[in-house]
Amino acid sequence: MAGSCQNPPKEIIFTLDLIALKFLTQPKRAARGLALMKGKLMPVTLRPVAGSDQDFLFQVYASTRRAEVTAWGWNEAQQDAFLRMQFTMQQRAYEMQHAHAAHDIILLDDEPIGRLLVARSAGEIQLTDISLLTDYRGRGIGSQLITNLLDEADRTGAKVSLQVLKENPAARLYERLGFIRTGEHGLYFLMERPAAYLSPQRRRERRDIKE
Repeated sequence: MAGSCQNPPKEIIFTLDLIALKFLTQPKRAARGLALMKGKLMPVTLRPVAGSDQDFLFQVYASTRRAEVTAWGWNEAQQDAFLRMQFTMQQRAYEMQHAHAAHDIILLDDEPIGRLLVARSAGEIQLTDISLLTDYRGRGIGSQLITNLLDEADRTGAKVSLQVLKENPAARLYERLGFIRTGEHGLYFLMERPAAYLSPQRRRERRDIKE
């Protein structure tokens, strides 16, 4: 993550359907396509994190660890105190280590549902944090956002890196998207999608073109 960080354009449109365009207003920018929720398609967009988002960011963080700390037998007040402390430590670490990263709130039909933190440098895109509230996991939203980054990496020739908890089932998703394990760091696997990676589908498409 060395080198100068490049901020993405003020409005980047990643969409599978032009219907999503009518939902775009500054400073939001569309993520990839639409999500199917409650029987209807809704646009997934991003907007920069604001100072007023701290309570929501804690809610997102707590949702990713609530099951873990509940298993410890603590009461709700003890859980909240511990999670608040851990969240504060995480925020400070992000501020120190990723001061120039793009930090966005993930919106579904204008409602906040998660956070996305991406650090860009020369030749590398680091997916530092992608977290969704519990009700919105497993619906393909995270996969869409990660695919956005992979498409960006394909255009710019950058690798994409991340780290994931060893017991996190998301590691299997990353492997399906072309990430490989490059090492370990404590409780985490280090993973990369190398630069100029071609998915099996794209390799088949390229072979078909040549044939």
